[in-house]
Amino acid sequence: MSKLNKYVFCNYSESEQQIVLYNTYTQEMCMIESSDGNIDEALQKLTSTQEEYLSDHLFFEEKNNVRIDALVESTRNKVKYSRKGASFTIHLSYGCNMKCSYCYQNDVKANLSIDDKTEQDLYFFFEKVNKLNELEAIDVVFIGGEPLLFADLMFRMIERINTIFAAQEKRFAIITNGTLFSDSLVDRLKQIPWSYIQVTIDGPKDVHNGQRMFKNNKASFDTIVAGIQKCNVVSLPVVININVGKNNYNRVSELLSYLQQHGIRNQIQFSYIFECAGDALIKNSIADFSEDYWYQAHLVAKQYGYHFSPFYRLSYLVCGSCRVNDFVISPDGKLYKCISGIGKEEYFLSDITEYATEEYWKRLSQFVEYENLKEKCYQCKYEIVCGGWCRYKKDVYGEYCPFEELEKNDMKMIFECI
Repeated sequence: MSKLNKYVFCNYSESEQQIVLYNTYTQEMCMIESSDGNIDEALQKLTSTQEEYLSDHLFFEEKNNVRIDALVESTRNKVKYSRKGASFTIHLSYGCNMKCSYCYQNDVKANLSIDDKTEQDLYFFFEKVNKLNELEAIDVVFIGGEPLLFADLMFRMIERINTIFAAQEKRFAIITNGTLFSDSLVDRLKQIPWSYIQVTIDGPKDVHNGQRMFKNNKASFDTIVAGIQKCNVVSLPVVININVGKNNYNRVSELLSYLQQHGIRNQIQFSYIFECAGDALIKNSIADFSEDYWYQAHLVAKQYGYHFSPFYRLSYLVCGSCRVNDFVISPDGKLYKCISGIGKEEYFLSDITEYATEEYWKRLSQFVEYENLKEKCYQCKYEIVCGGWCRYKKDVYGEYCPFEELEKNDMKMIFECI
């Protein structure tokens, strides 16, 4: 009898008389019949067709005498070194019209914006990236500060990117605070085939306004809700992000109820609140990460008709900081290897004008070859989705194993929130 590999998680549904299997490697789910939840007995009773399916879809420890562990390592390297795709996270500016309490850019003191020279250097950089790779697709995310304060620059860059990467599939996105959706801007936005436009609302009015306020201390909740409603009229793909922590996980129901009462049923996602280095331990702690806030928030959202892919908040196989063609670009034309680490020397890669130089490749190798996994991680069932935990968070909080956190949150979500 073939054994399931360690990346396959099981859950028994007594009402359905089935064992549900989820494969974190292939991100596939299937069911096998069982009257009592005994996985070994259920595997013994598989038909040849069922066994062939599970084998073909890599649910077992081996396929054609090749261990799945070896396939995982091979896939990890393909993801790290792929020249088929590139991801550009472009900070148009550090300037913003809000002062969110937990923003990672609180550590960035300079109020920079992309100037004319940097803009032209960026186009030359894009051309070199295109020339030196075999790109089939690119992802471009515009971020700030508040990127829509610099909408003219953003639209101009999109036009040039479409020209430079004419042969590639292009996926554009914006991460915005959602306070600037004027009628004229919405009309311009609807001309672009966005993959998503992410807007954050952190809870009902009192919670949201307590941590996401304008620089003049005025509340932002009503402005953002009205902006989302404008976007929905023209079917812009707004995704609502909810930063969840100990202060608001139990207020999710109030928020979702309010939004639906106001005709807002956009896709939602959750993110964890964690501190930038300068704010460490002010609001959360390692102990908070091991609570089940994440699971509870999603369980409530399911009651409102939302469903979620397992482990969507985690990197698949390898963090972007270890991928050859993942670029985080600062307003002054510098490349970093972590969005939270922007402005910090330890995450600095090079100036965009130094791309593909000998010094660039030397510095890049230090990120790509960085070994974040400990020896024990390779024996862990969460290896693929955890990756040894976030390098940036470890710099802030110290060494930490999220096994307990994943057990209390993501493991239960697999079978209850999809």
